Amino acid sequence: MKRISLLGSLLLLLPWYYAVGQNQVPQISNVKVTIDDSAKRLDLTYDLADAEETEATVYFSISDDGGRRFMVPTDNAEGDLGAAVAMGTGKHIHWDYAALDLDLAKLHFRLVADDGYDIPMAELLAKVDTNRLRSLGQQITIHRHHNDEAGLTKLERVRSIIEEEFSAVGLDLRRQEVFFGSFSGQNVLARKGGMVKEASNFVVMSSFDSVPSRPGNVINSSGMVGVLEAMRILAEYDFAHSIRGNAYDMSYPEYRGSNFFVWEESGLPADETIGGAIYLDGIGSDQYEAQRMPEELLAYLPGWPQQDYQGSFVFNFANERSYPLFQMFNQAAQENVPGLQISGLPVPGHGEDAYVLQSGDHAPFWYHHYPALKVTTYMGMRPLPIPEDKTPSEAFLELNSVVAIADIVKATIATVAKGAQIMHCVRYEAPVVNEIN
Repeated sequence: MKRISLLGSLLLLLPWYYAVGQNQVPQISNVKVTIDDSAKRLDLTYDLADAEETEATVYFSISDDGGRRFMVPTDNAEGDLGAAVAMGTGKHIHWDYAALDLDLAKLHFRLVADDGYDIPMAELLAKVDTNRLRSLGQQITIHRHHNDEAGLTKLERVRSIIEEEFSAVGLDLRRQEVFFGSFSGQNVLARKGGMVKEASNFVVMSSFDSVPSRPGNVINSSGMVGVLEAMRILAEYDFAHSIRGNAYDMSYPEYRGSNFFVWEESGLPADETIGGAIYLDGIGSDQYEAQRMPEELLAYLPGWPQQDYQGSFVFNFANERSYPLFQMFNQAAQENVPGLQISGLPVPGHGEDAYVLQSGDHAPFWYHHYPALKVTTYMGMRPLPIPEDKTPSEAFLELNSVVAIADIVKATIATVAKGAQIMHCVRYEAPVVNEIN
């Protein structure tokens, strides 16, 4: 089932409400909280209404960090929650927190009501904007690298553009320090917490830095603008799982940014995991040499022709653990972007026998046993040369097809929507102490 969540938002003093499309989400109102701290018990009452549906699935969760993450265990909560809660007034939930050491002043609660309304995925994909892709590609395809002050200045400019794009759609944003020898950089990590399975993350990711020998690097520029556009659209909706947009620094050398995210405490929190990650890199190349399959991969693709494939294929590569995600992406593309031709294969282990497939920010995820894909239209082992009469930003348009980028963004959005489970829901969040009656 493809379900699409919330479009508009109304932010009052405390609760947040969202609504979508022609079919309205449920409404939660008249919320009252009673705390018996001596008995370590919270009681909550609420009214539930829906103009079109007679039942909803209701979720109750608690945050102990001021509302950033709702991951306090509430499995023992009882009452009008779970599946098939009928519309009506005076709904009641009680929760015993005697086993937990909690500071009431920091607690937020959240109610989510999902009516399960199914909206065609086409509504989501229609938001992909080729003009935005073109503009962003030109903005970030500049001489950005770590090797001199001019390169660092432009690298920070690109980093700031990425932050502005993520912030504009309300994503939780932070930087992560990355180091390699005497060099240092900063990842940009954006997140929207899931409504039900917040510890599980679906990630759309690419890198944004370059090196002097590849000063404009139109390859990862296309991947990065794809991430920004996918997250711009996905951020409008609520999901059962969390979604992340990761922009990695220091991909040269050895993909330090993604390694730091996967392996360092400053990256993915220890109490979270990865449901699936999609690495976009070189997703707009439509030149023959860019599509030419490296010799070391031909053993996995017997009979693969090496001609007449200019601009024809999107390559989707996965290791064995990532095979369900591989199938999900291919199916999402087939159902939602039927003109997109997907070619690829799952490789054994972590791709040790086909080293070219480990080239990218997906590889640290494979080694950490997280499902991840590399999605690309570029299989060349050397960077596409920037024409001598073009600036890097001009070369972005000459060497990339924004239509191809848009199609891959659509397939990515459809995959994340299915994997992270888009919800048609309302959520009510507030500090516990402010709702006590």
